[in-house]
Formats: sequence, structure tokens, C-alpha cells
Amino acid sequence: MTASTPTLGAPPEAGIQFDIGSTDDSLERMTELFAQLGDTYRVYAPGRKSYTYVINHPDDVKRVLVGNHRNYTKGVGLDRVKILLGNGIMTSEGELWRRQRAMLQPLFHRRVITQFAQVIAAANDRFIERWEAQARRGELVNVTDDMSELTLDVVLRSTAWPSSSAAIPSRSSLGSRRATCSSPTSSARWRGSSVSSSRVAAPPPRSTSTTSRCS
Repeated sequence: MTASTPTLGAPPEAGIQFDIGSTDDSLERMTELFAQLGDTYRVYAPGRKSYTYVINHPDDVKRVLVGNHRNYTKGVGLDRVKILLGNGIMTSEGELWRRQRAMLQPLFHRRVITQFAQVIAAANDRFIERWEAQARRGELVNVTDDMSELTLDVVLRSTAWPSSSAAIPSRSSLGSRRATCSSPTSSARWRGSSVSSSRVAAPPPRSTSTTSRCS
């Protein structure tokens, strides 16, 4: 929640300025500020040239998201996401959002949510079992890569293959096949992305170079 200038009765202001979400230590800073300033405070964001108001108490969160949601917009962070996702339910506002939300309402039925929970629990169990096996072998675990794979697994089993028990292709297996492709621009990034893990952390960018080779 952002505003260009503070108003009367504004919550306490943090003694530091930073763009929330744009720094690696944002969560740590926010936690410290909650301890210092209480459940509601504001931070001046130099990059946005505005104040960001931060709330923590469940009652305040409910007021913003439910009771008084028409008074708020999704903010500058979602404006950037809109460039990639367009006007989907995640980024839309007002009447367009209400129409999209009504179309998706059946997916939020308690029965459907229960099914999703079962899919998520099963996926968690599979990954825990895999991590435990890797730990016994003394292998490194790339949590960022695995969480992306876990999310893909849940989404595909919930939508594309809801009744399938077949294994979903993993990002690591796709990455190992893509690793046989090289180009002057991608090979350096490819090697650099695997520093923190025995597996490649992310697939290389798709190259349009005519000199690319794939085996």
C-alpha cells in the first residue's frame, strides 16, 4: 500500500529508507521495524518516491483485503507484473477483477480446495522423501530450484493431469537435456548458474543465434 505523501494521523515512520521487496534483506528489516514501531508503520521508498505503509495485525489485514478493499489498489509492484501477465485476475482491478473472480468462484468451493490440499500434501511428501535421500547421501539441495519444481508439480496435477499418477517431468531433467545445447551467449550463464548446486539451478535463456548447437 503506497501513498505519495503522509496524511494526518499517519503511523510512525521508519528511520531508514528502502524499497520494500527490492533488497535481499527486506524481510529482516521489516521484522525489525515491527518490533520497533508496532503493527503499522510507513517507510519512504526512494526508488518509488513515495511512502509504503506496512501492516501486520490480522484485523488490519482483514480491513484492507476484505472490509474496505475498495479503498485500495494493488500497487506499483503489480503494475510491473502486469507487463508480463496482462490484465489477469492477479493484476486486474475494479469491475474487471469482479467479473474474473466470479468466473473462478467454482474453483474456490470447499470440496475443490480439499482436493487441492491433498495434491499439495502428496507433493510435499514426495519432495521430503527426496530431500531426505539426498541428505543421507550428503548431496546439496538447491531449494530455489526444487520449490519451483514443486509448484509446477502441484499446478499440473491440479489442472492438466488431475487424475494422473505419472511422474511430472522435473525442471532438473529438462535442464540436463538443455545442457547439451550451447551458444556463445548462453554457455557462460549456464555455467555460472550452477555454482550453488550440483545441479543446474535454472535453464539457460533460449538462444536465437544461428550458431547454436544441440546434440
